[in-house]
Amino acid sequence: FMNSLRIVLPFEGGRLRELDFEDLPSLHSFSCEDDVQQLYSPEHVLTHWYWRKSLEYEQEERDRIGCVRQSYSFALEEESMMAGVVRLHVHPYAFDDRWHSTEVSFFVGCEYRGRGLAKRSVRRVLPFAFETVGSGRVCAMSFKENCFAHRVLEGAGLRKRWEGVSQGRVRGKEVGVYDSYRTNYSFDSHQIKHHNALKPSFIF
Repeated sequence: FMNSLRIVLPFEGGRLRELDFEDLPSLHSFSCEDDVQQLYSPEHVLTHWYWRKSLEYEQEERDRIGCVRQSYSFALEEESMMAGVVRLHVHPYAFDDRWHSTEVSFFVGCEYRGRGLAKRSVRRVLPFAFETVGSGRVCAMSFKENCFAHRVLEGAGLRKRWEGVSQGRVRGKEVGVYDSYRTNYSFDSHQIKHHNALKPSFIF
């Protein structure tokens, strides 16, 4: 029964909650914004079908495994309104054979940008990835022209480790790879004081 519960990660000014099928209309609306399609995920066409299949897979994984699994998709909410999406994908030994890595990706709707929501939400998933998922490394890939993503990732505490032409799933695109290691990660004073608030809660 516990496996059917959805994770909620609150942070200052908003929260992350796992996506549900009721979010499909909002997901489709966000995906129609040109820069989301071009900058977030050009290797996938972000259609209604794509989101439905992704959520079906995550629902099956949640029911079968529970909290610690391979992928997580969160609705980024401000005052109960969906403002964007943050996704985590666990790569066993991806990028670096010494580390169990979690890759983070995100997008925020145009009308919600400039408020620090993306930075705070990415910063919020770091302790979740390190402590709950058990990853040794959180990483992100950003296209060279995506200045918004560069600012978010650096503001959230990730550091650029590599820049060049991708030979992977977006072959030929100029990208930057950002990451943060658990061994280098430390809570700031506010997080230490409110450490219990960082632990995930659950909703039906």
